Amino acid sequence: MNKKSEEFNEIICGAMEGNIILQFTFYQKGEMKKLVGNIHYIDQLKRELRIVDYSTKKHILKLGDIIEIEQY
Repeated sequence: MNKKSEEFNEIICGAMEGNIILQFTFYQKGEMKKLVGNIHYIDQLKRELRIVDYSTKKHILKLGDIIEIEQY
């Protein structure tokens, strides 16, 4: 596990414990995008996060596409 993965892992675990809202910066179809929401579920096998935004819409982010994770 590289340093960035370890950092993301710590942030993700802490956010799930404390129900903390995060902002994710990620690549999708060659564009950099941002998403704000809570982590609903981590799929370790598929290496994906399931995020729920303010409008309760569910999003799936691949861990490999995430560039940055910050507390919102």
